[in-house]
Amino acid sequence: LKNVFWDGNMTGIFSVTSAGMMKLFQRVKPTCFDDVAAVTALFRPGPLGSGMDSMFADRKNGIEKVSYDHPILEDIMKDTYGCLVYQEQMLEIGRRLGKMSWKDTNRLRKLFLKKDKSKQDDYIKKEEDELKAKLIAGCMENGLSENKGEELWEMCGRFGGYGFNRSHSIAYAMVTMQTAFLRTYYPMEF
Repeated sequence: LKNVFWDGNMTGIFSVTSAGMMKLFQRVKPTCFDDVAAVTALFRPGPLGSGMDSMFADRKNGIEKVSYDHPILEDIMKDTYGCLVYQEQMLEIGRRLGKMSWKDTNRLRKLFLKKDKSKQDDYIKKEEDELKAKLIAGCMENGLSENKGEELWEMCGRFGGYGFNRSHSIAYAMVTMQTAFLRTYYPMEF
């Protein structure tokens, strides 16, 4: 189905007909189902705002070297070329690298995925400060510098503007692949 995704020939394909989505598929050049799922997750305000779309495309295609600041990050993000693509990865960063409890990682998820951050009150600001301190302390316990912990916090915050969970992306990608297959091989019926 390279002619569909690599050439941006996506008319009628489920959820990928916007010009921006077509361009992202052309830049990523998906070679497997997981790439299609990742692109559906990357074309959301959080990943787009954090530059993960460009990083993913460049790393997948060998333009940029994939690197990790810690072996735990490699374990969490090796399937996505070191890019934060799914909500679950953000939770794993908090849980494993930040040494946060499950309760705190869920609080982290809720904090980062709030739609309107401009309406934050003192309670939310206090919670943000507490969770940030916990994440950075855990990162430092795992051997990262305070600056790297800050970078991870910022990366998760930018991603959290609106990120997909993996199961949602897989479901979208499945229907995307099915409609691309039908349009390619059964155009009359499609």
